[in-house]
Amino acid sequence: MGLATVACFERGFDFTFEWLQSELAKAPASEFALHASAAVIRLSHGTTFTCFAGDPDQRALMRNVFFDVARMVRSRRALYMHEQLPNGFEDGVTLDQMEGRLRWDFGAPSATFEELSHVEHFVPHCWYIDDFADLWVPAGPPYR
Repeated sequence: MGLATVACFERGFDFTFEWLQSELAKAPASEFALHASAAVIRLSHGTTFTCFAGDPDQRALMRNVFFDVARMVRSRRALYMHEQLPNGFEDGVTLDQMEGRLRWDFGAPSATFEELSHVEHFVPHCWYIDDFADLWVPAGPPYR
């Protein structure tokens, strides 16, 4: 049995946990476990982190949900890791502080999902920052 996938997002505005739960119930994120601190939203899913990192089809499905959540909570990015990677969530850190802790403990994030799929669970590069650059739809010309 592998380690579950976790995605962490910054809280881009003030909202209640109940509001977020109701919004997620409308989206295909119902199979995700939700946790929230004052500064960070944490979603976990039973799909193993190894599968998420290594299976492009599974990753695409999950990233679409993560992208929807990021837009919903106005997060500029998501941090991906496995469920047992110490990241400071329980300490109430911000996403920036979480990123700093991961960089201190595990070095820079993987540069690509390909790289991420080949690293062990508690070694440098065992996490990833997703800015969803490939999922944003550029704004077209203004309508007249």
